[in-house]
Amino acid sequence: MSAVARSQRPSGLRDVRFITPTALSYGSQTEEPNLDAVEELLASCKGGIEPNGRVLLGSFPSEIRPEHVSQQALKLRNGWRTAAPHAG
Repeated sequence: MSAVARSQRPSGLRDVRFITPTALSYGSQTEEPNLDAVEELLASCKGGIEPNGRVLLGSFPSEIRPEHVSQQALKLRNGWRTAAPHAG
């Protein structure tokens, strides 16, 4: 995934945004979220973008299924959301 993120650099694109009906289901083989897989995906993307770029996952409320919400899931999502804010 970092190669895809890096390919955006020449175009001046800084952010990677995922739009999905169930963001925390990435990498899961069951009904339960696989937060380790989600974190690995986000880290891979972050490694490929510019330092001031953002990785956005679950930025639309409909992307996070209610049954997947937990303290750990919110901590993971919020940690990546705020990891690299845009320079104002």
